Amino acid sequence: MSPLQLIELGLALEASKRPFMWVIRDGASIAINQGEEEKYGVLLKREEIRKAIEMVMDEEEGKEKRKKAREVGRMAKKAFEEGGSSHRNIKLLVEDILKESKRRLCM
Repeated sequence: MSPLQLIELGLALEASKRPFMWVIRDGASIAINQGEEEKYGVLLKREEIRKAIEMVMDEEEGKEKRKKAREVGRMAKKAFEEGGSSHRNIKLLVEDILKESKRRLCM
C-alpha cells in the first residue's frame, strides 16, 4: 500500500467515528493537497472507505457480511486442523519436498 493510500485509509477510519488501532511498520509519511489524489495514484477515496466501514458496522448487509466472515473463519480453522484439507495439502507438500531433496542428494 502506498503512503497516499495509507493516508486515505487513515482519514476514512477517522471519518467513520469508529474505534480503530493504527499500526504502521515502515513509518513513511507524505502530504498531498486535497483533489490531487488521482494525480498520485490513490485508488480508494476516503469517502468510499468510510461508507464501506459504515455499511459493515451498521447496516443489515453488514450483519450478513460479518456472519459470512465468521463462517469462512470457521471453515479455514477446520481446514488447518489435523486431517483438514489445508493441513493434508501442506503435509503432502512437505513430503514431496523431502522426497525431492533426498533424490537430489542421491544423484
